[in-house]
Amino acid sequence: MGADIERLTEKERETLRLMLRCHDAKSMARELDLSVHTVNDRLKEARRKLGVTSSREAARLLLEHEGPPPELLGAKTFGDAPGNASSDPARMKRRLSRRTIIAGAIAMSIIFAIGLILTSQMPDDGAASQAATVEAEDARAEDAARRWLELGDAGSWDAAYQSAATFLREANTQDNFVRVSSQVRAPLGENLSRELVSVRFLNAPPEGFMEVTFRSQFSAKPDVMEVLTLQEEAGEWRVVGILLD
Repeated sequence: MGADIERLTEKERETLRLMLRCHDAKSMARELDLSVHTVNDRLKEARRKLGVTSSREAARLLLEHEGPPPELLGAKTFGDAPGNASSDPARMKRRLSRRTIIAGAIAMSIIFAIGLILTSQMPDDGAASQAATVEAEDARAEDAARRWLELGDAGSWDAAYQSAATFLREANTQDNFVRVSSQVRAPLGENLSRELVSVRFLNAPPEGFMEVTFRSQFSAKPDVMEVLTLQEEAGEWRVVGILLD
């Protein structure tokens, strides 16, 4: 398979790398300033050279061959939504009704792209109870993110893999995930503190995602931003990806 990977051109590789960073054909075309047709041609040629029928499988093979960039353990963080603002009625309406929203942007492929939908401001009636609901949901996502990071602090990467979102597990083999995660996390040393910076809802297909950001201190690196993206599955928030900065 290594010989097959070497047959890929750099343009084909960069397209597959974007797929690993949560892009679909449309968002890849925007990122590369190309037509969707050209992007699809690149993916088709990459599939042919690697002898697979799925672009996702081609991207996974490239990931296994190259390994992800040092800062990328799962998937790209995304979204351009404002910071955490539980008192924003429009934001609350978007979040509380996210299962009925049809996002006017990009459908999910390896993960998704962003489709921020603007809604009209809600009336003041019931705003307090809605704010409490949003804050409770934020707290639930924060708790899930903290518990997942604590698995990494303890070196329990097998458990972290098993508790992650389906997409992360489908995009990575367990052995590769454990190997890469250990390589990235181990040099940081012991976690000394982890302070919440923000929780924000990203209104993207299919049902939205949570982005939870912590500012953390480690024994070997005093200032690290840990940005986790979570997807709701079976009533629980599960990690899709993590970006360390």
